[in-house]
Amino acid sequence: MNLIGMARRIDGWLGGLEKGLILTVFAALVVVETLAIAGRNLFGISLPLLDEASPALVLWLALAGASAALGQGRHIRLELVLRHCGQRTRAIAARITGAFAFVLFLVLFVCGLTFVRNEIGLFGPKGWVAVIFPLFFALAMIRQACQFIAPVLPVPPVTGTGAP
Repeated sequence: MNLIGMARRIDGWLGGLEKGLILTVFAALVVVETLAIAGRNLFGISLPLLDEASPALVLWLALAGASAALGQGRHIRLELVLRHCGQRTRAIAARITGAFAFVLFLVLFVCGLTFVRNEIGLFGPKGWVAVIFPLFFALAMIRQACQFIAPVLPVPPVTGTGAP
């Protein structure tokens, strides 16, 4: 298997993993919020665990969605100047920004690991909720690498189209 095929396979696998994570976290958020609202309004009780879980689930949902958007190329782009440039200039700019983004995600991944270690030290097992930060930056870094590799390497020629 060539490098482009492997990059696309990793990217597809990550996309499936993200979809499952997004659906699971969203379902958990709906259940947690429904229980919290029902508890407050029907029974007059508030469960602190549910109140603490909601913001964490929203954070997980947002970062998993951001990673999925990055994988589909639907993230925010500032292309005001590039829209007026030629294809070659845009390709060079994409490679430069892709390399910069990869390095940035790598640095943020390392910082995220330190952050999680500090959160666990401060809050005990509840600190593990922060693991979404290095996880997101690792996924974004891998995604950036996959998107950087695919256009740089030549696409192998098709050897059989199946046409008669």
